[in-house]
Amino acid sequence: MKTTLIIFFLFCQNVCLAQNRDYSLFCGDYTFISFMWSKTNAWPVYFNTVVKQDTIYADITNLDTFAKSVYSVNPYVPVYDNPYQSAINIMCGKSYETYDFGLELLNKFTDEFNETAKEGKIKILTGGYIYYKYADLKAIFIELDKQRDWRHLSSNEIRDSSIVNRMVLPISIINCTTKNNKIRFVTE
Repeated sequence: MKTTLIIFFLFCQNVCLAQNRDYSLFCGDYTFISFMWSKTNAWPVYFNTVVKQDTIYADITNLDTFAKSVYSVNPYVPVYDNPYQSAINIMCGKSYETYDFGLELLNKFTDEFNETAKEGKIKILTGGYIYYKYADLKAIFIELDKQRDWRHLSSNEIRDSSIVNRMVLPISIINCTTKNNKIRFVTE
């Protein structure tokens, strides 16, 4: 029995140590960009990113090449509330009191972003347009584990996780303001 108990505790220790609970937090000034691809007779696809630069090199051949070019140097920011709720659970623990914090955070940020965002559109060569909105954002972000947190995404977000290198979420919005400079997409 003693040997079984020792093996059990060693197993529990290894299971607990094998779980990576280290999530990095960082704060900074970024431009938040929200994209929506729309094409006749197709469901829209939504995706977001944060960037430091005002110029983005984009391949406009099709939706996948566009997204891949954006995410080759910029992190993915999920669109819907499940990853936000997951991030709140990571930061505060899962409880009844924190249950709706993720949705509240997303709704407040979306309202503030929509009030300050500038808009544009890009024609995709295989059809349809990518409509985008952007605004300056100062926030505290959490970097999510792409392998674990990708499953929380909605069906009308980018589905191919291989095109995304990093996933981040703004978990505390300090300031969201209209961007002075225009975002420029270089498509050649």
